[in-house]
Amino acid sequence: ADTLEDLQVVSGLLDNAQDAASQGELLESLGKLDSARKGLARLGAFEDTRFAGLLRRRVSQLRDLLAGEFLNAWNKNIIIGFQARRISIFSQSPGRQASKHAWFNSDQRPESPISVAEAANGLSEVGLLESAIARLHRELDTLIISPRFTVAADGAMSNLGIGTEAIWIS
Repeated sequence: ADTLEDLQVVSGLLDNAQDAASQGELLESLGKLDSARKGLARLGAFEDTRFAGLLRRRVSQLRDLLAGEFLNAWNKNIIIGFQARRISIFSQSPGRQASKHAWFNSDQRPESPISVAEAANGLSEVGLLESAIARLHRELDTLIISPRFTVAADGAMSNLGIGTEAIWIS
């Protein structure tokens, strides 16, 4: 009876995690998903049952969904402006954002349900933070660092600007 109850608890946690994700409560969903995953790990000999397999598949699908949502939030909080040669990292959600940039109207900034720090924590939990940081590093190198140290034919170099939320060259 305990195993059946454990399976029901895991199923309920997954339902709650799915509901939280659909309402944009990504961190809450991630916490419930982690509890469900731990519950499945405690099943012991019943881990190989068909129902446990279905629950593991739901865990995997929800994890993939959350991974996509955290990447989406990361990309909404870290704006790469290739034409403006600028990278902005917004620490707060757009509703709490105080500043505006001439090159990027914050009214047009995509809405993110979570901050960049929360997105980073979520990406870390789903194992994608290192690849997101590596991509940001490549973009920073391509867009800012390499051009900054490239000397033009007339000997001029690009100017580097650093603000509270952005870095750019001109």
